[in-house]
Amino acid sequence: MKDAEGTPERSILPEFYDKAKWEGLKQGDAYFSIYNKGKAMGVPQQELDKFAQDAIAQEIKNQNYGFVARFMESMGIGTREEVAEWKHASEEKEAEQKRAQREGDVEGEERELNVSIAKGATFADLFDAIDIIEKEQGLGELHLDEELWNNFDSEIAERVLAFRDAQASKAATTKVLDFFKKCGYSQSEVSAFLPIKFRRERKKK
Repeated sequence: MKDAEGTPERSILPEFYDKAKWEGLKQGDAYFSIYNKGKAMGVPQQELDKFAQDAIAQEIKNQNYGFVARFMESMGIGTREEVAEWKHASEEKEAEQKRAQREGDVEGEERELNVSIAKGATFADLFDAIDIIEKEQGLGELHLDEELWNNFDSEIAERVLAFRDAQASKAATTKVLDFFKKCGYSQSEVSAFLPIKFRRERKKK
């Protein structure tokens, strides 16, 4: 096709985005954050959909059915029946863990999926504690990211997640409770919306 001057028009490729950066982002497991960052940087919807489906497949393999249901629901993936099916699977898994706990099965004992940090903890402390729980204890269902996107507006979610990457240096000096207090959220609200429990700091002798 030519323009009015007879010059061939240049086709505009919708795929024009930083593919190397996108491939790097996909190596992480913060699915909600990765999806939204990809969308913001212009990744085609088809590629975003493929990423979402791969993430779902991986978490099904990990038996993180509760996350699968929340992710599908938030991303608008699948039918209501499919989402309900994974919610049911999550409830069944939880019930099985509780039965195993009552029967004294240590391997099936239900574990609290919350990270415990001091009231004066910084975001660096929070991320360190999450890493310990998810990597050393194998609790793959403790995902801070999707709870942020589900329970807070996108601006707050992005600011919190930025402490992990773009503003890692500020993470060591910004206290979690101080940050949320400035955003209008109390300690009890933070614990209700996120998998975080705050403990009192021990007084130094």
